[in-house]
Amino acid sequence: MKIGCIILSNTQDMEMYGMCQRAIHTLLWSEPNHTFNIVVVESNKQLYENGFIYDLQTPNIKTVIPKDNFGYNKFLNYGLKALREDVNGLPDWVVVANSDVIFTQNWLTNMLEWQSKNPDVLSLSPWEPKWHKDHGLDSNKEMYMGYRTSYEITGWCLVIHKTVFDICSLFDPAFEFWYQDNDYALTLQNKQVKHALVVKSRVYHMISKTHHTISSEEQYRMTHGQFNILKNKWGNV
Repeated sequence: MKIGCIILSNTQDMEMYGMCQRAIHTLLWSEPNHTFNIVVVESNKQLYENGFIYDLQTPNIKTVIPKDNFGYNKFLNYGLKALREDVNGLPDWVVVANSDVIFTQNWLTNMLEWQSKNPDVLSLSPWEPKWHKDHGLDSNKEMYMGYRTSYEITGWCLVIHKTVFDICSLFDPAFEFWYQDNDYALTLQNKQVKHALVVKSRVYHMISKTHHTISSEEQYRMTHGQFNILKNKWGNV
């Protein structure tokens, strides 16, 4: 089975470099029986000049450094383009992950085993132990179906079947950061693509580790300032 992974990174210092390396290494360690084509889409245009390299010794990793400024969905589209070029079309499944995710053993195997019994579900999220518990979800359940952001859908890690990209127009580059996952959820719902949070599939998300790398003015524009884009596209949601 072909599996692609897009990791968005902003490597400004050793802490951020180590964080992204941890995401890559735990992904590979967690699923030794799967082969991943990994694309790191990097915001730091001086990545190599700063001495940071992701694709030197680890196989099947490509680093893409766009010339234009960061936009979450825009950079995901660069990652999709690179995956299509690498494997002559999209792989069967595409993992979209932030660089501050830690993958646990068999997280994807557990997810795909559940999906194989529910083949009409084409979009999936893994369980984050602290986050989902704090949001009142029961870790003893098998799964949650739905489109609620911060509940069934968490933008820091999504697993998407390749057919979803034919059904839906993903990813809308108008969304630069916040509300990207809201737009994703509403697009799935509009196109009647089923989504599930699979409880047995577990990852950890180190929340807000990247926010300090941008100015407060840019941070507001890319977070709360994105709401009007969502409202103009989908109405009052």
